[in-house]
Amino acid sequence: MTRTITEELDDIRTRLDKLYTRISSLDEARSIKGAFVDDIDPAIEGMSEEKAADLIRPLAHAERVRILKKLRENGKYFTELMDKTGLSQSPLTFHLSMLEKAGYVDQEFARGRYLITTLGTEALRLIVHLYNFGEGRR
Repeated sequence: MTRTITEELDDIRTRLDKLYTRISSLDEARSIKGAFVDDIDPAIEGMSEEKAADLIRPLAHAERVRILKKLRENGKYFTELMDKTGLSQSPLTFHLSMLEKAGYVDQEFARGRYLITTLGTEALRLIVHLYNFGEGRR
């Protein structure tokens, strides 16, 4: 089967787009590293590994990341979260409690809606950055 010149060009464009994405990710990583290396090195030395692990542990589950993504859009009531995530009551309660204990999610006292906190928003941004950087390396 012979490919047309158009098909060949489309294939080359696709490969160039993928290569450009990888290069952009690497350039971004280098610029971030260069900009913050002086701030990061002392922070790494002073960081408690246990506290760092406690911050990361609640994020290491797909359902919790999904919950944070849903809450980013707007506050949600428990039943809304059940509908949006497909989780039943018990697992949703468990995952929300993990996120609340870590400070990523808070519940309104008066209305009972669940809200993503500033820390939760920043954690989600870091996850996106790591995800994009990891995808660029593949």
